Amino acid sequence: MFKYRLYRERRMHRKYGLIIENLLDQISENKYRYNEQNNEIENKLFKNKYFTIVFIKRFLSRIKKYSGKDKTLYHREKKYLLNYAWKTKLYESVINFSKFFGEYNTLAILSVIRDKRSLPIFEEYETIFLRKKNTILAYYVLLGYARIGEMERFKETFTYIINHREITSEEMYVGLLISFNGDVSSWQEKVLLHDNINHKIIALKYFMEIRQDKYTMFCLQEIQHLLEYDKIDSEQIQYFILLNQYLETFYPSYNREELMSQVSNLTNKTFLAILESMEVLV
Repeated sequence: MFKYRLYRERRMHRKYGLIIENLLDQISENKYRYNEQNNEIENKLFKNKYFTIVFIKRFLSRIKKYSGKDKTLYHREKKYLLNYAWKTKLYESVINFSKFFGEYNTLAILSVIRDKRSLPIFEEYETIFLRKKNTILAYYVLLGYARIGEMERFKETFTYIINHREITSEEMYVGLLISFNGDVSSWQEKVLLHDNINHKIIALKYFMEIRQDKYTMFCLQEIQHLLEYDKIDSEQIQYFILLNQYLETFYPSYNREELMSQVSNLTNKTFLAILESMEVLV
């Protein structure tokens, strides 16, 4: 069954690939016009299963092509494609073929399409995640909220998952913040200034990733605050290292040797050992 399906899909790629690529060229260049040929293609899009699947896959490839690090380079092309997806309710086709794509891929595709009308699907899977504690679902639900730009749902779920350690990769959290379709900097600044260390670590990594350099004084104060602790845990150690990395990246006059001389007078020598090991790694 799987081999037959794969054969049919490859055959449809060969049969319809060029037609679909030409259509995507027209859309991305804002040259798409309703005419007899394009109407025929759209009819196939909604009536021919394999044509629809091939279209969705080619559409995703085109969006990926226009989604590099320089987001402004292909901003218009990407916008035209997403507008077309909205006008044709492409999200409905994705949902209709969810069994073909699988639930994780379905959520990933819907997140790329960024249609707010697909929010109920993400909310449904959020309920499933909370019940089953499925971290993969948690990631794709967050990615959907992020790319659609649903701030309140994103914040609520993001905070819940951090608090319950449902996802352990900090880089994944940072990637989700960067993926958000809107501004999360104000929110993350509040987190950095007022939240617990676990949240602060992710916020500081986020600001390092987007090259935000205005938190040098804050980092210096945080280091001084950490040095007052008699006992420290692994999160405080990680935070201490990250604060030093931030300062060395964005504060040219920062002198680790001065800090080492200050730390050497402390009873707790853990931070001194950390600084010495960082010195060796440089």
